[in-house]
Amino acid sequence: MVKELAGDEWEDNGFVFVTETGRHPNPSAISSWLTRVEEKYGLPHLNAHAFRHSVASALIFAGVDPVSVSRRLGHNQVSTTTNIYAHIMSKADERNAEILDELF
Repeated sequence: MVKELAGDEWEDNGFVFVTETGRHPNPSAISSWLTRVEEKYGLPHLNAHAFRHSVASALIFAGVDPVSVSRRLGHNQVSTTTNIYAHIMSKADERNAEILDELF
């Protein structure tokens, strides 16, 4: 809907949080919006960067390969992703080992 309203002004950048024209918003605008949502619904403090970690963790636990996760996060090198999320990857690997144990 927003994309149609923006018409030729729309920039499709793949960001989660965008302005009315698809551009990356000012980080303070995101923080302000999250604060209003917290207050309205009585939620604990929400940090926009935490969404990034949640997505990465969900992808890793779903078995998505590190190269794809790295690309999704916009890291220039896969090693950046593996260094940051090594603890999640090891937990996912433990889960995979448990699944294999159940299968055999």
